[in-house]
Amino acid sequence: MTKYILLLFFTFIAVTSFSQDSRLYLKGKVEIETKEPLLNCHLQLFMDDNLVKVDTTGPSGMFRMDSLEVGHVYDLYFEADGYSLKFVRIDTKKIDPKGLTKYPMIIDMALFSTSGIKPEKLYFLQTEAYAVAKYNKEKDNIEWDLIYLEKMKKKVEEVRKI
Repeated sequence: MTKYILLLFFTFIAVTSFSQDSRLYLKGKVEIETKEPLLNCHLQLFMDDNLVKVDTTGPSGMFRMDSLEVGHVYDLYFEADGYSLKFVRIDTKKIDPKGLTKYPMIIDMALFSTSGIKPEKLYFLQTEAYAVAKYNKEKDNIEWDLIYLEKMKKKVEEVRKI
C-alpha cells in the first residue's frame, strides 16, 4: 500500500512540474525575394540582450528553435552575405509561466539583395526590429504588430528606391 501511495505522490509531482512549463517554439523559413530558400543564413537568438542560440539554415532554408522560456524578450537576427540583415522581436514578458501552454510561432523571413545599396542606408535594420510580436492576454497568444510591420516595409522600400 505504501508503495502505491509513493508512486501516486511522485506521479503527481511529475505532472505538476510538467504542467507549470510554458515554452515558446520558433520555426520558419528564410528565403530571398524570388521565394527561393536561403541556404547558410546565420541566425542568432538573443534572450534579454544575451546570445542564447546560434543556427544556420540548410538547403531548404528552414530553421527551428525549441523550448524557449517565456517571460523574456527575444531578438532573432537573420544575416547572410550579400543580403539585408533583419531581426524580429518577440516579447513574452507578460505571459504567465504557470500552466501548460505551448506558443508556436512561424517566422517566414525574406531577405533582399544589398547589391547597389549604400550600407549606411540600411543601418536602421541593425537597430530597429523588422517585426514585433507581443503577448495578447485576451486571446492567450502571441501576435505580430501588423501596423508596425507595414511601417517597416515602407521604410525598407523607400531605401531600396534610392
